[in-house]
Amino acid sequence: MDLCKLNKIIQDAGVGSNALGYAPELLEKIDSLDESKYSALLKQLASARDEGDFRGRVLEVNFAACFEKNGISLQYGAKQADCTGDIDFLWQLDRSGPGCLNSFPDLLSGSPDGLVMRQGASVNSFYAAAAIIGNNCQYV
Repeated sequence: MDLCKLNKIIQDAGVGSNALGYAPELLEKIDSLDESKYSALLKQLASARDEGDFRGRVLEVNFAACFEKNGISLQYGAKQADCTGDIDFLWQLDRSGPGCLNSFPDLLSGSPDGLVMRQGASVNSFYAAAAIIGNNCQYV
């Protein structure tokens, strides 16, 4: 993808002109993603039909780039057994090794820049929210 194509995608989605000013930074993140691995995401971004759809895809690009930049591999569009839908991102953890959920708080010291992790009621119940907060990570 090049900047002209991204600008056209932004305009076709009806996104405000301010978004065009951020297109070069977004393009860097898009270019950092493995095209074969994230082809479905990139196709969805390219065909965004409205502002909400576009912004959702941009969030996913930011999320994926945040992890991938730090060497954490994600699977996009993972299928769930006996379910018709898919999971936007799957991050597989080895429950027996250093990435197991029992040591999840220790894992956060290496979490991607700009990622805020929130722990739920138990260590096995957590969710991750992407937040672009510079190069800092927080555990709350």
